[in-house]
Amino acid sequence: MPAPSDGEGLRCGRSASVQGIVSSRVVAPYTKHVMPPPIELHLDDIVQTRKAHPCGGDTWRIVRLGAEIGLRCERCGRKVLLPRAELERRIKRFVARGPER
Repeated sequence: MPAPSDGEGLRCGRSASVQGIVSSRVVAPYTKHVMPPPIELHLDDIVQTRKAHPCGGDTWRIVRLGAEIGLRCERCGRKVLLPRAELERRIKRFVARGPER
């Protein structure tokens, strides 16, 4: 059988690296998304949220800390529990900071 001429050894337009020849291309390792550290919250912090409560108030006092954060509306006194990640997205700014413990 005659030796293949240039290009005959590669079929279907595949590159040389697909045919088993080592390629010099280096692939970067997969990098995972790094989450920012949690916002430091304290009891009695007063925060302003991006959306207003149905009563019209947008300021909340933190009354419980943990995986879920307890909030009390400063205008009507309603209490709600929000997951920490959701509250961190909703906070617009801190109106007042509570004492560090």
